[in-house]
Amino acid sequence: MNTCKTCKFWTDNPWGHPVPRGSCLSPKFLYGYNIALDKIAPDEVLVENDEGWGFVTGPDFGCVHHEEK
Repeated sequence: MNTCKTCKFWTDNPWGHPVPRGSCLSPKFLYGYNIALDKIAPDEVLVENDEGWGFVTGPDFGCVHHEEK
């Protein structure tokens, strides 16, 4: 199954939290507040986040942009 824990884009628990959670570094995930909506491709996502914690996933979350580690 294509889950975060097996994806090369997932950062495993960067906050040192006892419950494993991570963040995605896929180029299809755009972070910020100043990205024009017409600049987002049909297969991308915009996450309004400026502090690095606005999009957090568990290790078993799955994604169509998965790439094996």
